[in-house]
Amino acid sequence: MKNNKRKVLLISHDTSSTAYLAQVLEKSGSYAVKTATTGRAAVGIHKQTAIDLAFCDVELKGSWSSAETVRQLRLLNPLAIIYLTDPASEQLPPSAQTNPANPVTYLHKPVSFDELFQTINAVVGSLNDKSVAKLPAERLEEAELEDKTDLKKHKLGREAIFMIDDNIFIKYNYQFVKVPLKDIILLEANMYVTLITTNRKFVLRLTLSSLLERLNLETLVRVHRSFAINIQKVDLFTEHEVIIGQHRVPLGRHYRRQFIDHFQFR
Repeated sequence: MKNNKRKVLLISHDTSSTAYLAQVLEKSGSYAVKTATTGRAAVGIHKQTAIDLAFCDVELKGSWSSAETVRQLRLLNPLAIIYLTDPASEQLPPSAQTNPANPVTYLHKPVSFDELFQTINAVVGSLNDKSVAKLPAERLEEAELEDKTDLKKHKLGREAIFMIDDNIFIKYNYQFVKVPLKDIILLEANMYVTLITTNRKFVLRLTLSSLLERLNLETLVRVHRSFAINIQKVDLFTEHEVIIGQHRVPLGRHYRRQFIDHFQFR
């Protein structure tokens, strides 16, 4: 019987994090997982078994940095990369190439169950590797899109969004989940956009500009090329950053005037 499991490589010296991710991925039944603690070890594994998706710690130990590790991996074969980063770390994920056949994104540790699979679905959905057999979940989604229902008349895609009154509905796990507009905290763009609410996150395969245009909300204000915030949620700001609860968002100088203009000076 042909093995349809997608091959995943976890690259990190943080064994507790990789153990959790490996357990979750393998229990899903859709992934075969291997681990490595250094970049050189990861490349050795990739030479023996062509990897489809790799999780790589941004602060990777060893003679190779995470950026060099990813470069070496991709010299062997294109693969999707998800960087793992600590929110408290000052080191940012390496600059991502925008080639859709080699998607790159990142997750903050500790990784939540929902966020893990949302991000995986977004990243592997962009893989342009015809040799990888489609998993049951992917076949289900294809069947869903081909289903001749009334919803198809609206030409629903992977990122269909509906709005009614003060709520939007976002597609998640083949359902449309209601998200009150007042609960949106911020939008963070990497390769895709993460919409962060007061209690959950949604990964959307859209650009930040296109999402802001589709939502068309005065309360969502762009403050950086990679961030937009709900202006009504701001707790504190300086000339260089905006703080909303536990979130620290950079305030770009090109967006500073636009941001300030939303406040009334008295």
